[in-house]
Amino acid sequence: MRVLIDTCISLDFIQRRDPFFEDAKKVFMAMVTENLEGCITVKSLTDIYYVTKHILHDEVSVRTIMENLLAIVKPEDSLAYDAICALSSDMNDFEDALMAISAKTLKVDYIVTRNIKDYKYSPVKPILPKDLLNRL
Repeated sequence: MRVLIDTCISLDFIQRRDPFFEDAKKVFMAMVTENLEGCITVKSLTDIYYVTKHILHDEVSVRTIMENLLAIVKPEDSLAYDAICALSSDMNDFEDALMAISAKTLKVDYIVTRNIKDYKYSPVKPILPKDLLNRL
């Protein structure tokens, strides 16, 4: 199974955000130990970097975290066309629309997120971490 990891799930894992950390950790562990291929968009990577650096204020630590993240998930590009499609989608939030359109382009099975309602009009089904884990 191939999934696109929403930014919030990566940040839940990296920052150990309660009450979401345990499920996020299990998803990342499944990418290491199960037949689960996880990817993130490069745009998500820049957001994760920015938020993590804002919290830690330590370039070396942030780069180590990013390297560890990339050892588990595969970064994928969004296309310029994805952005154009996202702007004209029925989704209210551009970032979520771009994630959804990128998921379609990347041909993933699910978008792993805890914000299911934000992906109501997504061409790729969103799934909660716990529901994904139940399907493995």
